[in-house]
Amino acid sequence: KLYFELLSNESTAEPIQLVSRRGMMTGISYLKGDRLRRDADVQVVKISNSTLQSIRYRTTVDRIIDNAFAGNDLQKLIGELGHILKGLDALTAIDRLSHLVIRLERQHQYLHAMRVNHFILQEYAGHPFTERAYLSLMRMYTSSELMMQFARMATQNGTSDFKDSKQSNVARASATVETSPALGSNRNQRAIASTGSVNTYLEQFQLVERDFFKEAMDLLAHMKRNLPELSMDLRVRIPLLRVQHKVGASDNAAKYLRIWQSRQLFNPLDPESRHATWSQAAIDEVGIKNSLKSNMGKLIPARFTSERPVLDGELSESIWEQSTFDSQSQRVQFYWDEEYLIIGIECAKKESEVYGPVTTERSYDQNLNNADRIVLELDSDRDYSTFQQLVIDHRGRCADSRIGDATWNPKWFISAGQTESTWTIECAIPWSQLAMRVPRRGDIWVVKVSRLLSSEDQTRRKPETALLHIH
Repeated sequence: KLYFELLSNESTAEPIQLVSRRGMMTGISYLKGDRLRRDADVQVVKISNSTLQSIRYRTTVDRIIDNAFAGNDLQKLIGELGHILKGLDALTAIDRLSHLVIRLERQHQYLHAMRVNHFILQEYAGHPFTERAYLSLMRMYTSSELMMQFARMATQNGTSDFKDSKQSNVARASATVETSPALGSNRNQRAIASTGSVNTYLEQFQLVERDFFKEAMDLLAHMKRNLPELSMDLRVRIPLLRVQHKVGASDNAAKYLRIWQSRQLFNPLDPESRHATWSQAAIDEVGIKNSLKSNMGKLIPARFTSERPVLDGELSESIWEQSTFDSQSQRVQFYWDEEYLIIGIECAKKESEVYGPVTTERSYDQNLNNADRIVLELDSDRDYSTFQQLVIDHRGRCADSRIGDATWNPKWFISAGQTESTWTIECAIPWSQLAMRVPRRGDIWVVKVSRLLSSEDQTRRKPETALLHIH
């Protein structure tokens, strides 16, 4: 305001005294109309104009994306990404696309998320900010939980395999995404089984698994060329271990673990580091490979039982006498037979909680936020990043999800009980709902166990991770 007042009357030559609110310019004389500051640098003006234009483009892109979500027109959006992003610099474009992927993943639109990630890697290959696209794709292509989800979708829709599902549910992305030799060059050239030739869920899964594993190995090769440092990251290599074993690259997996282990001699595990979880996963994988239990995390047994307990919520059978996963206020035990994973839970009641009566009236995915509850996360392929989640509260009510997708509704059996001081759960879930086969003795899963009270939400959950050893 002061500046414009000084310029408002250039005809007056009388000097004026400037007095600001803070007194910073008190006593300094200027003639009205004199320049109080130098002209802006031409380059600065160009940069400012460019920044304003970028902000406008970004706002427009965000509005287009919001409209696509609101109108359920994501196929068209993804097909026109190349046109929509014209005018944005690479950094801003990658940023908006990464946020789009996050939104798609939260809505479990994984096919769309894959397409957008591939678009990022095609258009901005080698850019350091493509890291998230690589990690997102590797997480999806190595996840048996997601493979099962896709196989289920393909079975329900009558499509033949993963590629068929992509073509029937997602519009083609721009031509550069489909034909560029930089990544997945033969994605569309590979033969597609005719619709109807695959009838069973298992066959669907095997086809999806084959394609996912091929994509994962192609992705690693692409990463080595463009972001070689990321290609050696634990977040890439740990989920990839099982894939390498499956495709006959076990030697490469073992070599990586040896290199990582030698580096750890000079860089011991820091439990406070942001990658501590992945470092512990690597230690566990080294221990599993070499049958070394000394440095591994908690290893708990899932014992085979030939006498299936009666699910009455009382934990009165002899098999429940030995605790396998316990703390001061709860214990969780695992048993199995050829048909079920059997779980027993006992929790001490908290004075701060109000415990309603046990109920046998249940529906899928009930809201358990106002209850004392146990959260179990099961990771059958040890990718340490995608899980199947089972939540059970003190009344016997339940919720379940696969990779956060609540539309996964497995058939399982629950019985609950209470005393004055404890609440207990007995439950059994068929292996057919959790994995593509019954585990074998010696198999190891990852399990996360956490307890939440009524005043706590999922974001405050601090699960305890263990290796579930199938005995």
